[in-house]
Amino acid sequence: MTGNLPGTTLPLPEGQQDALFTVLDPIFAVSPGGLLSQVTELTGLGAATIQNWVKRGWVSNPVSKRYGELHVARILLINLLRPAMKLESIAALLRYVNGSVDDRTDDIIPETQLYSLLCSVLTRLEPQDSIITHESIITLIGAQLE
Repeated sequence: MTGNLPGTTLPLPEGQQDALFTVLDPIFAVSPGGLLSQVTELTGLGAATIQNWVKRGWVSNPVSKRYGELHVARILLINLLRPAMKLESIAALLRYVNGSVDDRTDDIIPETQLYSLLCSVLTRLEPQDSIITHESIITLIGAQLE
């Protein structure tokens, strides 16, 4: 996979087979989170869009005006899925997987891991000489979830 880290404006590091959220670990290692301006730069989204997602309850409120790993992962997931799904459907999917946005105890899988798994599947779906089928997607997802 070439280009940007999915859902971001960051170039994918060379030799990175899977687009994992861990690529962003250095950013969160040096600070408790990013300010809205930094998240907009990372994602290419407008500040009003991110604030709207927070207001609608699709992303939890930032802590001390900072967006941590889970905030950013959720924003990246929504941004990544936007071309394929309606925003309300994405929010419903994320609620199904992780329940309340403000309650981490009901999460089935953390957003950071979910983002990494989705990117891992996407990197393997790039059509080389074959056609992507529903069955091939289901097989790849099953293999990733194991």
